[in-house]
Amino acid sequence: MRFESCGPWGATDSGLQLAARGRGGFNTPVPSPDDNTAASEETSVRNDSSAALKPSPGVGIAGGRPDTEGSSLDGEGFIGSVQRYTALILGMILCGIVMSMALGSMVSWRGVPGPVLSQAITPIWAILMVLGCLLVCLVIAVGVAKIVNPAVGMFVLGSGLGALSMGSGGYPDILFGETGGIAIGLETLVWGVVVLIMAAVIHRLTGPLPDQPRASEAEAFCPREVFSPRALRGAAAGALAIIAVTLFAGNDLAGQALAAAIIAGVATGYVGRVLAPEVQPVLLYAAPCVFLALGQAMIMGGGTADVIPEWMRSGGPRLVVPTPIDVAAGAMMGVSIGIGFSRGFVEANETS
Repeated sequence: MRFESCGPWGATDSGLQLAARGRGGFNTPVPSPDDNTAASEETSVRNDSSAALKPSPGVGIAGGRPDTEGSSLDGEGFIGSVQRYTALILGMILCGIVMSMALGSMVSWRGVPGPVLSQAITPIWAILMVLGCLLVCLVIAVGVAKIVNPAVGMFVLGSGLGALSMGSGGYPDILFGETGGIAIGLETLVWGVVVLIMAAVIHRLTGPLPDQPRASEAEAFCPREVFSPRALRGAAAGALAIIAVTLFAGNDLAGQALAAAIIAGVATGYVGRVLAPEVQPVLLYAAPCVFLALGQAMIMGGGTADVIPEWMRSGGPRLVVPTPIDVAAGAMMGVSIGIGFSRGFVEANETS
């Protein structure tokens, strides 16, 4: 007897629910081998007794009534849920605090933390501080990923970068900060490499996603697997990031820029996961950064002097509104949410 979950689309009234309730969803723990063995044995016993005892429709998980036994099988017990949500919330708070410590080193000649590290008064010190804080957050994210799953670990790491982006300058500081036009696209591309490395480390240390139980952790560090044709097919969804930012980056406010980057990551994660559900999404996390970096380099290639008049007229071009840090944070958080949303569709494809 198989209990089906309600899928990943159960949004609460207050907004987006970060955790899909289905197995393998955004906030589903990684099963250990012992758990899989125990679940197999218990499922066998339940199948043998299904002829004698058959639950009525609407009772249990699908009907919304608590079902202790079914909840245990799906990893949705009360204690397990408390542990996962506690790890998620504490991880986000800790990463936000740690990354905020790097803001002081990023101060530019304009008097605010620079939206690009190259604008800092002492860029070398700023880079070292950001990398040091990022490594501390990586340790926190790995701990969260071990309790929940790698997607949640990446989300927690991205939330730390989100705090850094909210505390730093925005699009106007890039335009009037005397930063070379193409340097913005290059820094976004460098952040894409950082995101790729972080995703590889988290997936290597905490195992594959719950819906890939047979995948090897070593695949996250294998270039042939990370850049395989299947992974590249999924990463092609990063082109949607350009469309999403163009549509949703309506102004240069920090929250608007970060939200547009997150939406771009959600679109990339959802479509990329559907296109390549059988590979670990290491490259998928870096895809929005790569595509947006190319777009930003093309727009800003002529220098900021050519862009300032357009910004004064219409607030554009919108593709450059998310700063490099915004793009990296949005990729980590958005792709994780998109992977959770795609779970129901991927599950349907796998069982058909």
